Amino acid sequence: MKTFSENVIVLDAIFVSAVIISSIFTYVFMMPRYVQPIFPMWILNEYNQAPESQMIISNNESRLLYVGIENKMRRAEYCEILVKFRNLTLPIPSTANSTPAPMAPILNYSFFLARDGEWKTTFEFRIIGEEQKDSFLTHSLEVNGQMYETNLRSSRRQKSEGYYYQFIFELWLFNETSKEFYFSGVWVSSPFLQIS
Repeated sequence: MKTFSENVIVLDAIFVSAVIISSIFTYVFMMPRYVQPIFPMWILNEYNQAPESQMIISNNESRLLYVGIENKMRRAEYCEILVKFRNLTLPIPSTANSTPAPMAPILNYSFFLARDGEWKTTFEFRIIGEEQKDSFLTHSLEVNGQMYETNLRSSRRQKSEGYYYQFIFELWLFNETSKEFYFSGVWVSSPFLQIS
């Protein structure tokens, strides 16, 4: 039979073990989890709805899209959205290795985005060009009342189809150390714009 002092030692060991184990569980369950910071980016049509994958337009016809982004980072960010215009032969950005599309941007938006903030803009555009044999040559784009020279040719994919173009919106973030913007790997594209 154990003595009183031996029982106290056993109870003390059980109590200390319980405190240590409960402290570990409290630490594990109460610590904030790391959440991958993200920037949800979207395009909406003129009705503020998700657009179809293809938009049929006519030469010199004005169309409206909305472009937006949310900041789910844990701090405010200085952002730049580069807008690029492509035909289907030019590549899209690569999210896997954070490589932007190789085309020069036609315009950009620079802004500060607060933590948990949202930025949204109207993107009213008009493609101005001419059909030439089995291709279409864009001479310029009008975006929100500003003209941009493009001179980008698109060929028909099939005889019955029109000519395809697309806008790319890339998110670039400011690096405070290097004092330069870098491609974040986040981007969104307009619907395929079929000029018929």
